[in-house]
Amino acid sequence: MAAGPLADLSGGIIVMQADDEASAQRLVEQDPYTQHGVTKDRTLHEWKVTVGSLAG
Repeated sequence: MAAGPLADLSGGIIVMQADDEASAQRLVEQDPYTQHGVTKDRTLHEWKVTVGSLAG
């Protein structure tokens, strides 16, 4: 997983690896920032890696 704020601090991005959207949603719901209301608006998008690797 990788995460951080946008340079202009208008939001942030989290890149995570999950088997499917439901699994990704569960990961987001378990995130402390989500549980404590720090992140109020979020949208999940599938991202297909075409260069590099997120294998770890």
